[in-house]
Amino acid sequence: MSDFYTLWTDAGLQQIGASIAQDKKFTMPTAVVGDGGGNPVIPTKGMTDLKSPVWEGPISSITQSRTDENAFVYEFAVPLDAGPFTVREVGLKDESGTLCIVGNFPDTPKPVAADGSGRDMVIRIPVHFENADSISLTVDPLVVASNGDVDRKISAHNKHGESHRDIREALDDKTDQATETKRGTAAIATQDEVDAGESAVKVVVPARLKAWWESVRTWENIKEKPIVFPPSPHTHTPAQVGLGNIPNAISDSVINDSSEHLATSAAVKIAHDMALEANNYRSGENAYGWWEILPDGTIFQGGKVDPPTCVPTAKVDVTFPIRFPNKCETLTAVSGVSSSNYNAHSTYRKSRAYTSYGAPTNGGCHGQLFIDNYSGNGRIVWWFAKGK
Repeated sequence: MSDFYTLWTDAGLQQIGASIAQDKKFTMPTAVVGDGGGNPVIPTKGMTDLKSPVWEGPISSITQSRTDENAFVYEFAVPLDAGPFTVREVGLKDESGTLCIVGNFPDTPKPVAADGSGRDMVIRIPVHFENADSISLTVDPLVVASNGDVDRKISAHNKHGESHRDIREALDDKTDQATETKRGTAAIATQDEVDAGESAVKVVVPARLKAWWESVRTWENIKEKPIVFPPSPHTHTPAQVGLGNIPNAISDSVINDSSEHLATSAAVKIAHDMALEANNYRSGENAYGWWEILPDGTIFQGGKVDPPTCVPTAKVDVTFPIRFPNKCETLTAVSGVSSSNYNAHSTYRKSRAYTSYGAPTNGGCHGQLFIDNYSGNGRIVWWFAKGK
């Protein structure tokens, strides 16, 4: 069974049984909804009321199923001003107020306009009768009709000669032959008609247009072509071409600034390749150093690391200005002093300094600076890396 369903209550079955026995009409004109007291509801046949009813109102329509004549859908609308609450249970009552149908409902909030959102909530409850012929469903005929009644009335209306006269006239007009100034229908031209090119009212489909084009673009169909092909060797006057005899006015040079020569395709390609190479060369710098990218994808990067002063060892990790897309192939580092005066500090010439680096990654490398005599004042590490 589905998680959400409706069922007849024991009281409802008694009411409908009594109506059949007494040959009286049976109706369920009233709908009721509840919030379940804040909890999900499991409908049972013994229920005589909802767990926590919050709204009651009239049924607005009853629709009969097209596939099952004993199945009906009761529809009603909880108005805009009802609420706020969360619908968790629904039901249908007969004219005496007896709860005949009860069902649970997915938690659905029903806000009001004061909450910032308000709307009518339309709810549909499916109901199945064992024998609908023995039940008289009395509803307002102005708002309720079976699907069959609606279909039959629509069909009869559409078949009536006077209905939709404007649409009929418009359709009749569009079935006439289309012209350049009038809308209508048009026939598709045959291949012979496309080849002849005489019809001014028939349309051409792409396949036949393609077949016509392939048939007329052959050498035999070209008009005013040379008698001999290819033509015999000949020259042109300057007045004919503007630059003199073409074979003598071409150039493969890409640095010739003459305005009286034509560039060959070879010259154009050389210039094009040079432009691409220039475009592919890129360089830049940031807080971590500088980089250059060559046309073949090779990347050079470099920079410096300033270690803390007055320490015998110091971290000199390198962060590349840009990540190598594939890998860093080599990393070289040298230590020195940050002053142009190598005698600026008494220990510069006495203390040895050297660096040690681990294997570089795409983004950088860990390193350590070692200095003799515990003197690192003004020390600096320069590094250079290559990769792709």
